[in-house]
Amino acid sequence: MNEQRKELIEALAGSFFKIGRSVNQQLFQSKNSHSLTPPQFYILFVLKKQGRMTVSQLGQLLELTSGATTTATNRLEEVGYILRTRDLEDRRVVWLEITREGIVMIESSLDKRNEIWGEFLDELDLSELKSLQSLLGKVKKEL
Repeated sequence: MNEQRKELIEALAGSFFKIGRSVNQQLFQSKNSHSLTPPQFYILFVLKKQGRMTVSQLGQLLELTSGATTTATNRLEEVGYILRTRDLEDRRVVWLEITREGIVMIESSLDKRNEIWGEFLDELDLSELKSLQSLLGKVKKEL
């Protein structure tokens, strides 16, 4: 890798880190998040988007340990954002689904997230936003 490319990659990595950290700090310390942790946020997001799923499916999808998944889902169930039910045919299987309160919470948090990102991206016009989205799409394919 040539020196110029290496310097650009380091600068981009630093920018992504700083932007991501700032967004997360603003989102998870805001009043709209109601003390959601990042794993709880993503659990609600996935359940809203994909619907009912098992605890193990959710943990695998989000790449969380079973302990982290259990801790996050216990808290979400306590505050009424998710419903946990046992499978009727196999009692070892536990299903999770988002409640109306959980939908309200994740929609509020997503609105706040989009507002924060909107502030960061405010300097870009529509054409630049489309270009950025296209470029990030290429990078995302490698994940």
